[in-house]
Amino acid sequence: ETIYLLNPISSDLNTMRQTLLFSGLETIVRNVNNRNQNLKLFEFGKTYFLNKNPNIANDVTERFIEKESLAIFLTGKRVEESWNQVGVDVDFFYLKNVIQNILLKINFPIQEITLKSTTSSQFLENLVYEFNGCPIAQFGQIHPKILKSFDLKKPVFFAEIDVKSLLLYSQNRTINYAPIPNYPSVSRDLSLVIDSSVLYSTLESIAYKYGTSKLKKVSLFDVYEGEKLEEGKRSYALNFILQNDEKTLTEEDIHKIMNKLIAAFERECGAKLR
Repeated sequence: ETIYLLNPISSDLNTMRQTLLFSGLETIVRNVNNRNQNLKLFEFGKTYFLNKNPNIANDVTERFIEKESLAIFLTGKRVEESWNQVGVDVDFFYLKNVIQNILLKINFPIQEITLKSTTSSQFLENLVYEFNGCPIAQFGQIHPKILKSFDLKKPVFFAEIDVKSLLLYSQNRTINYAPIPNYPSVSRDLSLVIDSSVLYSTLESIAYKYGTSKLKKVSLFDVYEGEKLEEGKRSYALNFILQNDEKTLTEEDIHKIMNKLIAAFERECGAKLR
């Protein structure tokens, strides 16, 4: 899919770029060499691919694919250290939170996103967000072998987001406002033992699918792997916020919802209560 230039200005600039990663790493190197260690960078840019399908016409718009992407780069500390604040390094989950905030800001249907773990030579570990079967974002920690070639010693976290998909799926979506509920919410916890291969995002999707409209929020507050569990198993501790907008939830209502969730977790991914 590489597009080669007919008359490149140099041998190392003889192709159209297919990722925003390397130009971003060059920017990070320049900053680090000037003692700017804590960086949060972004770039809107285009990438280019050759359509190798032999059945296409010679129309340039079909032979060549141009994509606009949003790239995000994080390295160093989240915030600068000070007398009353300890510096904490950016990490994979901080990057994931940045992406989710972007999606929320543009009213993207974030609860309909699926999360997949993939392998890539660019990443030490990475995930892909998909919507309607189409990848919209790939993100993770850049592989140390790539960082070594740039003489970068600190971890770098990178995301590349498909701008066209963001705009396409965010359009024509209205924001619905509702009054603040008059009735109290209820918090319940579950500790589930599942196969290590099952992602938290799978549990979250199951919860929203079967938890009825009274399930307002799902969150993960503990993960455990150790001697007390079978090999290949992991324990997830989940918190659920339940609320009825029309009346106060009774214990019977709460039990029905939680039992429905437990049955769904057992059926969909073989989970067991810990």
